[in-house]
Amino acid sequence: MNPPIIQRFKDYYSDFDQQSVESLGELYAVDMHFRDPLHQLDGLEAVQLYFEELSRDLTHCRFEFLHEMVNASCAYFHWTMHYAHPRIKGGQALSLNGVTHIRFDDRVLFHEDFYDMGAMLYQHLPLLGWAVRSLNQRLLRGSTRP
Repeated sequence: MNPPIIQRFKDYYSDFDQQSVESLGELYAVDMHFRDPLHQLDGLEAVQLYFEELSRDLTHCRFEFLHEMVNASCAYFHWTMHYAHPRIKGGQALSLNGVTHIRFDDRVLFHEDFYDMGAMLYQHLPLLGWAVRSLNQRLLRGSTRP
């Protein structure tokens, strides 16, 4: 049986866009550490500010948990994030796969997300997206020359 924090974690992210940043205090320890491809943050307050900014213009965002590995003090989740933002690909619904590692006791002490920033953001921006898609196609063909 999983520790209660695991279900609270999954419930929060399953409806991420419906959650308040204030409720993060029920999930995360005050002195927690957070990492993702863009940030390293120390402390609950820093994470609350980051999530507030991150979710400000989201049309929707939810996480679908596909697999998990849990023991007494850490867990790994494989997920798909379903999201839409008006400034990313014209607000279209998008999906992104990733993995989260957490360490916990009664609250999350450490949270690290692993995902492809190109797949999440860069390839959906007009000029940068064209460059990222072109580079990906060249790499798939086995050459970086035009």
